[in-house]
Amino acid sequence: MTHKPPYLKDEGFELVLAELNEALNPVEKRLVSGFDAPQYPMLLVAGVPRSGTTLLMQRLISTFELGYPSNLMARFWRAPYMGARLVQELRRGNRRQGSNLVSELGSTYGYEEPHEFTYFWGHWFPFGETHQPREELIASIDYSLLRQELAAVESAFGLPLAFKNPVVFSLNMETLARALPTSIFLVCRRHPWYVARSLLQGRVKLHGTVEEWFSIKPAEYASLRDLPVAQQIAGQVYHTCQKIDRSMARLESDRFLIVDYDELCQQPAEVLSSIARRVSAKGCELRATGAKVSPVAVRDRQGMSDADLELKNAVGEFFGSSLARWGESKERLMGS
Repeated sequence: MTHKPPYLKDEGFELVLAELNEALNPVEKRLVSGFDAPQYPMLLVAGVPRSGTTLLMQRLISTFELGYPSNLMARFWRAPYMGARLVQELRRGNRRQGSNLVSELGSTYGYEEPHEFTYFWGHWFPFGETHQPREELIASIDYSLLRQELAAVESAFGLPLAFKNPVVFSLNMETLARALPTSIFLVCRRHPWYVARSLLQGRVKLHGTVEEWFSIKPAEYASLRDLPVAQQIAGQVYHTCQKIDRSMARLESDRFLIVDYDELCQQPAEVLSSIARRVSAKGCELRATGAKVSPVAVRDRQGMSDADLELKNAVGEFFGSSLARWGESKERLMGS
C-alpha cells in the first residue's frame, strides 16, 4: 500500500475530525478556564513560506525539550489542551525521538513530527480572500482565551512552547507580539530567488500546474493574481517580506531573531545556540536533549537554471536595489 503525501488531506477523515473537535470544544473551554497566560518564553517560527521554517522547527524540537503541536496533537485544534495531555500520556515512560528532518511542502511524516497547527491558528486569525485578516476581525479576537489555551498547553508539557506557522505569524507579528508578551519570533530568511523557485515547484507538486496559487496570500493578493506566473510569485515573496520587515521595525530587538537559511543548514549548532541565548536572556534556560546536530545540504547551491531566468528577473523587478543588499543585515530582512 502506498502512503499518501502528508500535504494531501483525507476529506472523509477531515469531516470526522471536525465533528470530534466541535464536540470537545465546550469541555476544553471549561478545562482551560482556570489558566491565565503562558509563563515561559514562547518560540514562534515565522518567515516567508519555503524559507526553512520546517527545518528550523524540526531542529528546535530535536535539540531542546519543548512543547509543540505534533501531527497527533494537531488533530485536536479546538481542544489543544486535551490533545497535549493525550500526547504526554502516550509518551509516558518513553523518551521522545528527535525529528527525522524529512518534510514535503512544509508537512511532515510521523506522530511526533511538528505540525503547523493551521486549523488552530486559522480559527484565531480567520482567512478570507487573503491570509491577512481584516482589522475588524483582529480587533474582535478574544486574546484572553487564546492566552488561556496556550497557558494550558504549556502546563500540559511543563516546558516552553514552540510553534511554526509562516502564514499566520508572518502576517500578524505585531498583533501576536502584543497578545503574547513572552513570544519571541524566529524569522527565517532565504534569498528571494530560491524562495520564489521553491514556491513555483510547490505549485507543480501540489496542483500539477504552475497556474494555480500555492501558499501565502498577502494583503496585495488581488493585485497579483491576474499577473503572469513569475510576477505573481515574485510579488508574493516581496510583499510578504515587506510585511515582515515593517513588523520587525516596530518590535523591540529582543522580540525577534533572524535565522539565515544557509547558516541553519551549514552551521545548525551555532544557530541553535543563538536561539538558546535569546531565550536565556528572558530568564529561561532551554534544556538540551543531547541529540547530535549535523549540517545538511544547502539546496540553493544548485544554482538557478536558465528556465528560472524569468522568475529571477521578476524577483529583481519587485525587490530592486534591496535585493543587492540581501544578507548584509541581521537586523532586518530587506535593509533600509
